[in-house]
Amino acid sequence: MKLKKMLLVAGVAALGVVAWKSSNGVAKSFRHEVQSVAVWAEKKVPMEARFEQLRRDAQSIDGEMDKVKNDLAREIVEVRDLTDRTAQLRAAVEKNVGTLTARGQAITDATEKVKYGARTFSKVEALAQLEKDVAGYKRDKQRLTQMETTLGHREAIKETLSKTLDSMRTKKAEVLAAIDEVEADYKQTRLNAVESKYQMDDTKLAQIKESLRDLKKSVAVEKELQNLTPRVLDEAPAAGPAKTVKEILAPVTATATPVAPEANDEN
Repeated sequence: MKLKKMLLVAGVAALGVVAWKSSNGVAKSFRHEVQSVAVWAEKKVPMEARFEQLRRDAQSIDGEMDKVKNDLAREIVEVRDLTDRTAQLRAAVEKNVGTLTARGQAITDATEKVKYGARTFSKVEALAQLEKDVAGYKRDKQRLTQMETTLGHREAIKETLSKTLDSMRTKKAEVLAAIDEVEADYKQTRLNAVESKYQMDDTKLAQIKESLRDLKKSVAVEKELQNLTPRVLDEAPAAGPAKTVKEILAPVTATATPVAPEANDEN
């Protein structure tokens, strides 16, 4: 019984392996057919349409360029604002150096009362206030250092974004120029093919010209033969007038005054 079960399991496993191999073969064949159809379809697409598609693909980089431009615009504003605030804090820190130094000197020179800014302190109070002001100076100087570091990072980011945008613009222009170059080459190739297809054979053209010369000679000979052949007048002699002189002159004599007949000179 166990043997039968083992044989049944082995048979099912073998059928599974065969089915798996068969399915893999069908999948590979299907993929091959899909690739073949894709290649066939690509060849059926007119070249003009493919060039237009390439241009649309190149224009798709505009979306990425817009993102970079937006980031760059934000960084430009941030750097400008941070530069102004850093400059103001730096000026305040540098000014405090002179102020604190002068106040320290005033405390050193004082014996009892010390004029500290707009206020007057005892020497002990003045020392305590000076210590507070120096602590504030140290905090401002540390903040200035942090702001200068941040400003350096921001400027580096801005420079990187600017270079990236310039690079994207350059590459897009290069791609479009390459497409134009290939398209121009393609059109020139087609033009050459058309010119070659309809170009007349020089030998055949020479034969046509020779036949035309012979034909012109034949026409010239025919003209000369006609000039050398006497013309035969086939016209019949003109018939005499059907009316008498009196009938012909009737319209004239009907209204004219009768004229005496001319006398004959008698000699």
